[in-house]
Amino acid sequence: MEIKDPVGPLLYASFNMQSTRLCVGTRTGFMIFQVDPFQRLFRSDTGGCSIVQVLDEKPLVVTVGSGEHITSSRRVVKLYALKQQKPEICRLAFETPVLGVKITSQRLVVITESEIHIYNTEQLSFLTKISTSPNPKGLCSVFMQEGNVQEASMLLAYSCLRGPLKGDLILYDLVGLTQRRKIEGIHNHPLQNIQFSRDGLSVATASEEGTLIKITSLRADDSEPTCVFRRGMLARADISSIAFNNDNTLLAVSSTNGTTHIFDIITEQEKHKQTKSTFGMLAGFVVGEETRSFCTIRLPNGTQNIVTFSNDSRRIHSITQDGKLSQWQIPDTVPLGWGASLQSPTCKLVREYDLLSEYTYCDDEFDTVEAR
Repeated sequence: MEIKDPVGPLLYASFNMQSTRLCVGTRTGFMIFQVDPFQRLFRSDTGGCSIVQVLDEKPLVVTVGSGEHITSSRRVVKLYALKQQKPEICRLAFETPVLGVKITSQRLVVITESEIHIYNTEQLSFLTKISTSPNPKGLCSVFMQEGNVQEASMLLAYSCLRGPLKGDLILYDLVGLTQRRKIEGIHNHPLQNIQFSRDGLSVATASEEGTLIKITSLRADDSEPTCVFRRGMLARADISSIAFNNDNTLLAVSSTNGTTHIFDIITEQEKHKQTKSTFGMLAGFVVGEETRSFCTIRLPNGTQNIVTFSNDSRRIHSITQDGKLSQWQIPDTVPLGWGASLQSPTCKLVREYDLLSEYTYCDDEFDTVEAR
């Protein structure tokens, strides 16, 4: 999440792919935290960062400068090995500003407005470049199933415009470096957010309209979604994050209007299967009848935030634009008849941390790096 119109020190926040680490970029550097139990692992004051990504469970961090100073260019990607005496190990320069970065143990993906650059993470060698439709948000998602490079499943998903309205999705094989599939018309508006499921067998998408969230199976040849969820009916919102839980049974969707919706994937899939078995080819998703969330998190309107699930799927972790990490308890049971109400049950706030506090202690797993 890149903070829009930041007024405080926080410029960026993200969770890693396994939701065990979180990173924040500030006007002076970046910090890495362990999510649960919460503790700060690393702090750097080497210059403002507009993007920060950390490799799952490994001390490798990728940053992009904030552009607020000549030493923190938005056209330069920096890689840090945090356990080394001199952490910075590499810089990659680009002709245009970097809008997004994704990293796995095998691939480094750098997104600019009209290109995606792919590197081998281990050798930091350039592999290929993809020309794309204009992508001012740096929108893409990466999935990797660990293994050696021959056996690993590595996928890249990114958006493709077809005319001014239609939003298409392209799936790209990061092992063979070839386009695997194009899903046309996945939404009637340009895509706003893309997220692979934890097993890489499905992808969740939302458009700039921000009202419908669709889950599409990557095992089927057709592009018909297996689930369609409704976040709202009329109120448009930017979808800031989409997250699956570990076993892909729940989906959390946060938006810039301050509301996070949690959906039940299994119940929706079973309902859709039953409808298809009854009505066959005539079955479909009726506009206005899409499944709604069974619980929500409500923050002040306009609060920018991103979310992820805890490992046991009983809590939601959220990061807000003011630098707060909050833990929310998902209700064990949902009251009968709540669907007749305009509002679903809300999650309970159980814990909150200030990511920007000077009193957030640093673990000795990594050392703090001051400006050089």
